[in-house]
Amino acid sequence: MTFALDAHRIAQQIAVCNCSRACAALLKIQCTRASTFRVQPALALLPPASRVLVNVQLSPQPRKQERTPSECKFLVVVRELKSEGGVSGAAFELGRADHDGVGGPSERELKTRWKDAERRADRSLLFSEVLDVRVVAAQAVKTEHIRSKASTTTVSRSTGSSSSTAAAAFKPAFSTQQHARIVVLLMKNQSAAPANTLARDEAALLRRLRDACAPEQWDAWQVFARRMRVLLREQSRRAAAQEHCML
Repeated sequence: MTFALDAHRIAQQIAVCNCSRACAALLKIQCTRASTFRVQPALALLPPASRVLVNVQLSPQPRKQERTPSECKFLVVVRELKSEGGVSGAAFELGRADHDGVGGPSERELKTRWKDAERRADRSLLFSEVLDVRVVAAQAVKTEHIRSKASTTTVSRSTGSSSSTAAAAFKPAFSTQQHARIVVLLMKNQSAAPANTLARDEAALLRRLRDACAPEQWDAWQVFARRMRVLLREQSRRAAAQEHCML
């Protein structure tokens, strides 16, 4: 995705599709330079067999240091919406109204559900991809090209496969279980703790998975594994603090 510095009003779109007819999901998009862009919605619900269009445009009032050409990354993550009491997660979207009386969950409810999905870590992960984004001088890009360009991401729960026009597709398509295995092995491999040293068979498996994966997708898994390690450390810290308060 490429944006021109003088084209703040021109928005590009990321289309995220949920091909499953039974599984509801949550979508979250994060940026390494969040103040540079306006992303709407950054957190959204993906009901079964639905599509969400995310509008991305440069912030109309960027900071002074952000008015120069630069590069950054968007992390697109989709997590399964957990069912409650035997009721499909889709009922969360269909059976509730937000605080303004408009059908659908409120922003607070979405954030709560997202935190719950993050706590389930690899069990809830359906898709994760890093998109490369460039901000260039006006003369370096044609306005018509910006207006027509779009990224499309398709998420399929039934097949466990994902693809995106913004980055290379999986080769081959990994299952959800294989995705989880990759993340766990990467998290161990990134850790300096002796207890997390990969066994010989684990190291060999990680190499095979890396060779079977597109370079762009492998980089995305590396980023996601680092984020998961940060999340787990934060959860451990909070749990320890709560336990200390109870003593």
